[in-house]
Amino acid sequence: MRFPRTIVAALAFSTSALAFADNAAAAEPVTLRIDWLYTSYHAPFFLGLEKGWYRDAGIELAIKEGRGSGNVVQLVGNGSDAFGFAGADAVVRGVQQGVPVVSVATIMPRNADVLLVLASSGIAKVADLKGKRIGSTPGGTSDALLPAFLRGAGLAPGDVTIVPIDAQLKPQMVLQGRVDAMNAPAWGRSFLASGGEVRAFAYADNGVEVVGYTIVASADTVKSQPDLVSRFVAATLKSWAYAVEHPDETLAAIVKHVPETFTPERRANARADLVEALKLVKPAVAGRPLGAQSEADWERMQKQLADYGVIRQTRPVDQYLTHRFVR
Repeated sequence: MRFPRTIVAALAFSTSALAFADNAAAAEPVTLRIDWLYTSYHAPFFLGLEKGWYRDAGIELAIKEGRGSGNVVQLVGNGSDAFGFAGADAVVRGVQQGVPVVSVATIMPRNADVLLVLASSGIAKVADLKGKRIGSTPGGTSDALLPAFLRGAGLAPGDVTIVPIDAQLKPQMVLQGRVDAMNAPAWGRSFLASGGEVRAFAYADNGVEVVGYTIVASADTVKSQPDLVSRFVAATLKSWAYAVEHPDETLAAIVKHVPETFTPERRANARADLVEALKLVKPAVAGRPLGAQSEADWERMQKQLADYGVIRQTRPVDQYLTHRFVR
């Protein structure tokens, strides 16, 4: 996989930003809260650990599991964690609720949510979902945006039955035939791999205009520790840029750090999931480096969230993001 020159340019920025770190000094303990349990799409962060890029930036990074992007935003906002990896819509929802967070870099500008079905279900196109049961986890991004997906697909809310299910139980419910489909990130196909061929219908292909994953920090950290934010963002973008062209090395890094999660049986599917995730890693703005953020994209996302009642008002998008750390 060839990496776009605009993203490679981020490496030059990374080198410049890292120069501010005193490599000889003791590394500063920093926590990163990821959006879910350790999964292959988190591997680029572990790659940065393995390569020593966070350490070179004067950061002793600890990566902690999360329970959804909303949870990440809350923990970063209250100071429990310095940084977070979360869906951009969770940033908007958090700020609307008074949580002092800000997106400092966009990793995946395209929404990652899909609706997954088994080929054996006979569902070959989105229209075939009419009359079917969809397993969805209340409170999650995929759930909040499901109405937008349905409308974009030409389906009315009453055309399907939404079945509330805990995230960890959804795959089994599909495999057992108790629901016909489930929402998940694009790299979640392996959850259903034991059931044979899996089909995916992307939210982004059906009217959902929502920014994907971003790096978040608290407003206080951005204001009081801009050098730390610069160093963290630089090391992170370097890790993700490298990961796109080196998926096997990237997967090996997370396997090494959390081997109990990646048993030999899981690794083949984990690689396929990682490759799917890395396809979404690209600059949000043409001609800009990885990490740059598109105000137009955030504006469209905010409007859609308001249209579907996810948020009650719109605000200037600079309340959600900053361009300060990716130039």
